[in-house]
Amino acid sequence: MAAADTLVARALDGDDGSTWHEGATTKDRIEMNLWLLRTLAAFARGGGALPCAAAPRVAPAKTARFVQVVYVVGVEGVGHHGLTPVLGYAFVRRYGWRDTYLWWRGLRDVFLPDSVVSDGASLYKSPCDATETPAARLARRRAAVAALLAPLAARGRPCVVFEFASFPWGTAEGRAGASTRFANAAADRDEPHPGDSANLDDWHAAFATLDFVEAKYLVLRRDPVRAAWSHREWDGSFGRHAESNAALARYVCDFLREPRLCDAPCAHQICNMTSM
Repeated sequence: MAAADTLVARALDGDDGSTWHEGATTKDRIEMNLWLLRTLAAFARGGGALPCAAAPRVAPAKTARFVQVVYVVGVEGVGHHGLTPVLGYAFVRRYGWRDTYLWWRGLRDVFLPDSVVSDGASLYKSPCDATETPAARLARRRAAVAALLAPLAARGRPCVVFEFASFPWGTAEGRAGASTRFANAAADRDEPHPGDSANLDDWHAAFATLDFVEAKYLVLRRDPVRAAWSHREWDGSFGRHAESNAALARYVCDFLREPRLCDAPCAHQICNMTSM
């Protein structure tokens, strides 16, 4: 326990005179570092070494787009949770604990339903009004993201923001009827939370206008039968869950086919990874 306490303390302490919670509230930063510690502990149990210093061993080079935003995109069951420790470990080694933003509650409250990320006492809730138009919702989300990332831009130090909310995501109530609610992928793209996850169009647009951000999408694919079977109890039955996954996979594919992903001012990159 003492070793874990020391690791948390070193992760939170700045070593360059900066404030350790820059770019996030104190509550957010503590929560992120505890999630990182929990996620990366598997490496230590497997005989590996945890990154223990606040600063990375080799500082990443400063570029014009020094804030890397990485979204791991895919339906539930394709391997998000298996890949998260791998990427998290690499990010902490490269950017350090203070500059790795994983499970950022403030950001998730902008894009995910309150029921997914909040216990009713969150300070950062930004719920969607039922009467809010898609344009108004996007404007609100753009402003919220710009405010969250403003301290990162002012600091100017390379960092990474890592998100992996899958489709579907969240509570059993949110998954109920997903195969029906998301049968029409084109229409679903106007919903605030497709599959109780992030609206990818809003996510893309919110970051694309920030000239210091480089946003990337890591797309996970898996045999659809195996992916659905891994959570066969969801949605009431294996068949209904497979339908839900298929509908949401169409939603993701429709987004990824957008020409503007390549034309946006933000240098978006798409990488595909297939798991068995």
